[in-house]
Amino acid sequence: MPGLLLSGVALISKGVLLDDLSGHAGHDQMKTLAWYYGIDKSAAAAASTPPVDRTLTFDKVTNVHYSGTAHDEDQPAHLLVHTEVCSTICGPEYGHPCTRFCPANVYEIQHDAGGVARLQINASNCVHCKTCDIMDPYQVITWVPPEGGGGPQYNGM
Repeated sequence: MPGLLLSGVALISKGVLLDDLSGHAGHDQMKTLAWYYGIDKSAAAAASTPPVDRTLTFDKVTNVHYSGTAHDEDQPAHLLVHTEVCSTICGPEYGHPCTRFCPANVYEIQHDAGGVARLQINASNCVHCKTCDIMDPYQVITWVPPEGGGGPQYNGM
């Protein structure tokens, strides 16, 4: 009943009376590594992801497989990223959040022989949720519709 009442108030007031429903940009709510871990950023490196049991919890690549995502491999990239911001500003400040907020493992950080991190974009994994367009703290990822009608199929839904 409380949810029904709140949804009615939100509908009538168009979200103005309920502060949480009035809307805000997702990236405005993101906190830096220094905010979470203080000055010691080595704690951020020690933070790990929970284990995957493949019964109740699944890894990102398995979820992409279940979505039926298919793209032509020779099409132009539909994710336009200014990678210089990723390596110089976003990585040290936020710890490459795109590797965590993307539900399809599109963004990976690869290290070259010298240990320099670079962003690897696996655009063929993209499920077109546009989370990267919303949550990127520096707004350097631009999502454009891919050509050819590729993407998730969600068969059986």
